[in-house]
Amino acid sequence: MINDIVRYYRLNLTSYSLVFKYMKAVHFITSILIINFPFALSSLLLIPYYLFRDGGIWLILYGIGSIILFISFMAYFVRRAKRVLKRKYSIRSKHKGWRTKEFEDMRVELMIDYLEKNDLDSVKQVIHIKELLQKKLDREKIPSFIVPGVVLAFTVPVWVEYVKFTYSKTILSQSDAILFGVSCCAVIVILIAFINLGRFFFKEMREIFSMSDPVVTKALISFLDEVQLKLPCKESVK
Repeated sequence: MINDIVRYYRLNLTSYSLVFKYMKAVHFITSILIINFPFALSSLLLIPYYLFRDGGIWLILYGIGSIILFISFMAYFVRRAKRVLKRKYSIRSKHKGWRTKEFEDMRVELMIDYLEKNDLDSVKQVIHIKELLQKKLDREKIPSFIVPGVVLAFTVPVWVEYVKFTYSKTILSQSDAILFGVSCCAVIVILIAFINLGRFFFKEMREIFSMSDPVVTKALISFLDEVQLKLPCKESVK
C-alpha cells in the first residue's frame, strides 16, 4: 500500500510530473547549472588572491559569469514553469515564484480523490500512512556526515588563514592593502547575496534535481500534512 501511494505521488503529483516534464531541455540545463553553482561560489573566494596575479581575471570572470548565468536562467525557468501552468491547467501566477495556491490546491484535491478511491480518506488513516512513510524514510535515509555547525567551525578559521596568507604574499603597498580589504568585504557581501538568491530558487524548485526515494518520500510526508487539513471538510460532507 505504501509503495503504491509513493508511486502515485511520484508519477502524478510531483513538480516534475505536473510541470517539469513539459520543459525537459530547460530542466536538464538547470540541473547542470545547479551542479556548477557551488564551484562558481568557491571561485569567488579566490578573488582576493588572484586579484593581484596574472591570469586571475579568468577565474574571477568564470565565477561572476556563472552566477549571473545561473540567476538569469533560473528566472527564465520560472517564466517557463508559469507558462506550463497557464497552458496545461489554466493557472496564472502573478507572484515571483511559479508555485501558486491554486496549483497546490489542485495537487491536494488529486491526492484526496486518490485516497477516497482507495478508502484511505480518514484523518486517522492519513496519520497512519505518514507514520509508515516516516519509518520507510528512516530505513532508506543515508547518514549525514556533514553537520552545518562543524562546517562553519571549520570554514571560518580556514578563511582567516587564507586571508592572512594571501595578504602576506600579495600586498606590496598601501593601495594594494586597501584594494585587498575592499575585495574581501565585497566577496563576503556577494556570497551572502548569491546564497540567499540560490536558496530562493532551490526552494521554488526543490524537486528539480533529485527524484530519489528518500527525497520523494520526505516531500510526500510534508504534502500529506496539507492533505490532512482538508480531510475534515470532506468527511463532514459525506
